[in-house]
Amino acid sequence: MRQRLGGEPVDLSGNSLDRSPAVSFTVGATYDHVSGVFASASLNYQSSYWSDVFNLGPDDLAGDLTEKIDSASILNAQVGYRFDNFTVYVFG
Repeated sequence: MRQRLGGEPVDLSGNSLDRSPAVSFTVGATYDHVSGVFASASLNYQSSYWSDVFNLGPDDLAGDLTEKIDSASILNAQVGYRFDNFTVYVFG
């Protein structure tokens, strides 16, 4: 049991842990050629999660105190060329 604002005890059984996505992963790959050309990419993903232990949506009483954070993916990539003494690359 945990208390909500106002002091009422609330049963949290069955609620998801706050700020804990069910799925999160990172996967990446790198390519290096003997000519000096290289490329790499990575994908970071996390599934949706609740911002606190009460798991209240916007339609619930006091739902403005918590929210469900949407799932997100971030793709990073880099391409470049390695010279003898320096490297040039672009990334995004």
